[in-house]
Amino acid sequence: MPPTSTRQPANIIGPRLRAARRGEAGQPRALTLDELAALLPDDLGLDRSALGRIERQARAAKDYEVVALAKTLGVDVRWLLDCQNDSGSS
Repeated sequence: MPPTSTRQPANIIGPRLRAARRGEAGQPRALTLDELAALLPDDLGLDRSALGRIERQARAAKDYEVVALAKTLGVDVRWLLDCQNDSGSS
């Protein structure tokens, strides 16, 4: 029987990032990955593909990216990091 691999997620923010982007954390409306990418600072370098990989927990998110994502989505960084159980609005 082949060994089963237990792949560790590359980040912990993926599910919360997706919820916030989809408006499930108190945001006024849902955003597409393209819309979120367009709202982020250009020098951040996060495009649709990178955001999708973060949401799927296939790519790590750098600390400054987490801060920019939280600010852009209007959620608390601690909520995005799964340290708070509330709706996430700051």
